[in-house]
Amino acid sequence: MIKNEREYRITRSQAESFEGALQQLGAKSAADDPIVSLQRRAMQSQLDDLIDELADYTALREGRVSVLRVSSFDELPTALIRARIAAGLTQKELAERLALAPQQVQRYEANDYATASLARIQQIARVLGVAVREEVFLPGVDVSMSALRGRLKKAGVDPTFFTRRLFNESADEENDAQTALRAGDVVSRIFGWSSVDIFAGSSPLKVATFAGAPRYKLPATAQATRTDVLTAYARFVAEIAVKGTPETSGDPIPTSASGLLRELGSPDSIRLSTLLDYLWSRGVPVVPLAESGGFHGAFWRINGRSAIVLKQKTASEARWMHDLLHEMYHVACHTEERDYEMLEGETGMHGAVDQKEEQRATKFAGNVLLGNRAEELAEESVRDCSGRLQWLKRSVPAVAKRNSVRVDVLANYMAYRLALQGENWWGAANNLQPPGSPWEDAREFLLGHVQTAMLESSERHLLRLALLDMGA
Repeated sequence: MIKNEREYRITRSQAESFEGALQQLGAKSAADDPIVSLQRRAMQSQLDDLIDELADYTALREGRVSVLRVSSFDELPTALIRARIAAGLTQKELAERLALAPQQVQRYEANDYATASLARIQQIARVLGVAVREEVFLPGVDVSMSALRGRLKKAGVDPTFFTRRLFNESADEENDAQTALRAGDVVSRIFGWSSVDIFAGSSPLKVATFAGAPRYKLPATAQATRTDVLTAYARFVAEIAVKGTPETSGDPIPTSASGLLRELGSPDSIRLSTLLDYLWSRGVPVVPLAESGGFHGAFWRINGRSAIVLKQKTASEARWMHDLLHEMYHVACHTEERDYEMLEGETGMHGAVDQKEEQRATKFAGNVLLGNRAEELAEESVRDCSGRLQWLKRSVPAVAKRNSVRVDVLANYMAYRLALQGENWWGAANNLQPPGSPWEDAREFLLGHVQTAMLESSERHLLRLALLDMGA
């Protein structure tokens, strides 16, 4: 958001630079060069965002947009800035009305009023004529971080999870009502509770059950409430990632391994980065989360956009590639739905109603990574060990060597195939995986590509918290 004339001039200069760069790209033929085409779409998307920001600031400055009423505390910082611009006041002029130094108002707006006290925010809202619904400030209610934690704990939200993923502020802000209201707004967005319900409700807060429950069966050891909490959180983070991912008009993702291999090339050249880059070029972000339990993979359709979440802590790149291709198949199969969601249960505990789609997704992933020979190599491995599971650990490396395929990839495929048959071979498969850093690689890819300018400051903060590895 543009907040003053200086930022307006900078944004206008950036827009002019993008326009010039696009004109230079226009001299090249994008029809035969997918890289040029991708660059053009990305630059056009960024230019469109800059033009929207310029138009919004101009409309506010000219009095064509009014800011009258605020319904949630999270809306207040942006509303106050927009109201000042719409009132034709500079930051210095507002400071004079508040009897403050101009630098103080500049600091307030620079960090979206995060350092302003609740009383100061109420004062500025009155000066600018911004009407705030009474329940936003919750008069007469214990609005504190301790009260919020207590309500969340009773709802089954782990206080540690709340602190590291949703709050993570300095200790001196613990008793600040503004901080509590801001944290409450985040909780409201994730779980759908109102601020009144969170701080002043008489009934216990309830976390909604995963809407896709008919397609998902919890492992016997999983805690249902924790899974519901993680699901709501994962969907929220996926929604932020989608918002920061430029839309593309590329070809649809193939539902056949042969079709995808024609686009990706030889299986030997496929790495995790290859798949992340391919999905990004199709407008699909991949979010790696570090929280354990409940599920290890999911995909969502959110307002017609797709996002994948992987919640694996294994150091096996092959496992990550297989899981990502598995979810990619589901994405490719559900492009017509505007809203859709599917979770993958913990290893060996798949319980999707459409078991055939699960099997097809597993074969798709295996065939992409094994050059359309997944079942052939699986059968050879079984023959090689005479059908004895305890000997499979020796036969898989031998079959991989004879056929010039990756041992870790074949071992993973065998473990998935056996899991669908009710056999757990993951321990042996894990011992055939060379260590790597796939979670970190996926995190760095997303952080390096997501368009943070398309996100609100609170969303940028929450995304950074989601992508921190805090020893979960």
